[in-house]
Amino acid sequence: MKPFISIEPDSVRYPAFRKTFDSGMLAFTNGDMNSARAILTEANRVYADYALCHYTLGRIAYQQKQYDSAKIYFDNARDLDGLRFRAPGELNKIIEETASKYPSVHLVDATGTFEANSVNHIIGNELILEHVHPNLDGYALLSDVFYKAMKKNQFILPDSAQEMKFSKLKTEMPVTTVDSLAGIYKVNNLKKSWPFSDAMTADSIHVVTVEDEMAYALTYKKSDWFGIMDTLYSYYIGGNKFREARTVVEGLALEHPQDPAYLEKTGMLYGKLNDYEHAAFYFKKAFSESPSPELAKTLFVLYLKIDKPAEAIPLIDYVAHTQGNHNLQIVKKFSEAVIKLKKDYAKDTTNISILNEIGNNYMEMGNMDGAVLYAQKVLRRNPGNKEALLLQQKIGIK
Repeated sequence: MKPFISIEPDSVRYPAFRKTFDSGMLAFTNGDMNSARAILTEANRVYADYALCHYTLGRIAYQQKQYDSAKIYFDNARDLDGLRFRAPGELNKIIEETASKYPSVHLVDATGTFEANSVNHIIGNELILEHVHPNLDGYALLSDVFYKAMKKNQFILPDSAQEMKFSKLKTEMPVTTVDSLAGIYKVNNLKKSWPFSDAMTADSIHVVTVEDEMAYALTYKKSDWFGIMDTLYSYYIGGNKFREARTVVEGLALEHPQDPAYLEKTGMLYGKLNDYEHAAFYFKKAFSESPSPELAKTLFVLYLKIDKPAEAIPLIDYVAHTQGNHNLQIVKKFSEAVIKLKKDYAKDTTNISILNEIGNNYMEMGNMDGAVLYAQKVLRRNPGNKEALLLQQKIGIK
């Protein structure tokens, strides 16, 4: 990142600096990197506190693939910047030294992580928007390094089977097109004003799509974020764009994690997209915030679809008790049978007849997704298994 202000030297104490520096910059502009490096190195020897000189030497070293030297020059340029947008490297040393004095303080090496995930270990535009703030990838990385530090120091003890991998986090962040566009517009606007004097001054926003219009309205505060998201959700639902609508409402659910309406809408859209694991996750959260027989019924059906009968049974009992629905005892009976059969299968995984029996139990209770799941498990191991083929035929699969 180019420094904003370079502190001019005293022309009396350093009379040779300006002429030498200007000569070096001319060589750099003309593409004569070897001459530019030699001349700017001499200028730097004469006066070592000129930020732009260090920065340009860093660019030359980077072009010549001398990345270690480039990093040193870039760090110096940041530390010598006369406009303190960025904290100097000395501050990191103070943080490290202070943390080392207190056993209950745990240092999170965000800088090291950013460097490790930057091209040639030099932090730049891949992770930073404008000298200071991370972009989406940067914030994802920042959250990940803090998460790992909390796990390492046992502040949290997550189940490794349930953890979201970093690659999945990046692909599943509920950030809408409107959010991204508004972010770009806002940063562009920021760079049009002081101290980003080298940025474009012409308006670069071209409003073409509906998302463009909403991002423009959000950028210039013609509507607040919640109003925009509500309009965007309705627009996507009206166009049967359920994946995009899900992204909108999932962002709202994260913004208001105790609002059952957002949680339920998110679960509903995940269900519409046949992602029953995520649907169950959000309906469970909605039920914990605002229990109801309707939510319980939706949730136990989802649990049975994804082969989690143990989680379904308490909800079956809840619906049966609150609604006096004794017909659910049949569903409970089959669910309990499936639980027992799964335990039996865990003891003898060669006995695929147990899998067929589980599939038949699921079909008898009306859970066709569960029945298909187990028929396919059997057929993957024994493609000619008559019982599994018959089960598929009963379900209606050829």
